[in-house]
Amino acid sequence: MALKKRERRAPVGARDVKLFPELTFEQALDFVFSAKKVEGVCERSLKAYTKHYGYFVKWLNEFHPDITLIEHIDVSTIRDHISYMKYDRIRYGFSSDGWPSL
Repeated sequence: MALKKRERRAPVGARDVKLFPELTFEQALDFVFSAKKVEGVCERSLKAYTKHYGYFVKWLNEFHPDITLIEHIDVSTIRDHISYMKYDRIRYGFSSDGWPSL
């Protein structure tokens, strides 16, 4: 006697399940910041995360203003940002008033 296989309740692709809610950049930073605090990350590291997040958001606003939610970021966006930070960003530049610019 052969066992009957269970039938699928819903065909593949019929259900569109989202695992995460749509998050803005500020909401994502709050989420990560809270998780890192609970993990016991030191204050200096938290400040560094916030600084690098600021660089990333500033870059996104300049080069990809159409990206407004975390889910719109893909691998190529991350690669573009890393390339920009390594090769194109002016480090230690000075503004017209003589102060260092970020």
